[in-house]
Amino acid sequence: MVGTSHDSTVRAILYAFFANFGIAIAKTWAAWVTGSGSMLAEAIHSYADTGNQNCWRELRYWGRCAKFVK
Repeated sequence: MVGTSHDSTVRAILYAFFANFGIAIAKTWAAWVTGSGSMLAEAIHSYADTGNQNCWRELRYWGRCAKFVK
């Protein structure tokens, strides 16, 4: 049997989590190297995106997403 819809959703969330985390690390490094405040703000935003992906992963995993998202 090919993966279920739930499996592909979880996989997509995990890919987005790792992509956002990698982007956040790169932006943090760039902010440190250049001393740019705007790049630091971008890094913080990317960490927030990473946290959001983790929350969605947890909600989907535990099946609680249905009461928040239809």
